Amino acid sequence: MKILLATNSNIINKIFTLISSKLELKLVVINDLNLISKSDIIILDDSIENINNIDYSKYSNKIGIISNNINNNFSFSIPKPFLPSQLNSIILNEVNKKEEDMVSIDDISFDNRDESIISSSDIQTGGILNNSDIVEIKSILNKDKPIIDKVDNEYINELSDIIDNVIEELNTQER
Repeated sequence: MKILLATNSNIINKIFTLISSKLELKLVVINDLNLISKSDIIILDDSIENINNIDYSKYSNKIGIISNNINNNFSFSIPKPFLPSQLNSIILNEVNKKEEDMVSIDDISFDNRDESIISSSDIQTGGILNNSDIVEIKSILNKDKPIIDKVDNEYINELSDIIDNVIEELNTQER
């Protein structure tokens, strides 16, 4: 999971680096909001200039803020000052929430006009292969089958001869 941290503070940077390493998370640290990129979680230090001038929803749906003030414009907040153990708990909690929010395949609804989806009526009438396709596939499979049988019989005869020879040699060596 990728976390993007926007901060100018070396101390905050070091604490986040320690915690993200411990939690095995990828951490990208920026000190300029012009460098912001898509991430699973974005965390903004309120000391960064022009923090309210960007639409962060284009980059993530999980945005946190490091601040002394309560700010309801973000998904979560990390109160200043914080201890590494507090940060660990908050980050772990947000990562777990993010993983729960990830969509499972059962939750996806498909557009009926999507040509890559085979309709049930197509499946009942043979799916995406027409009769000529099926005949061609069968002929290819049947054409190769006798060759395979012939090769198998040749190899079986050769193996049988090799085994017989080895047994005969072992019997002569034992005498």
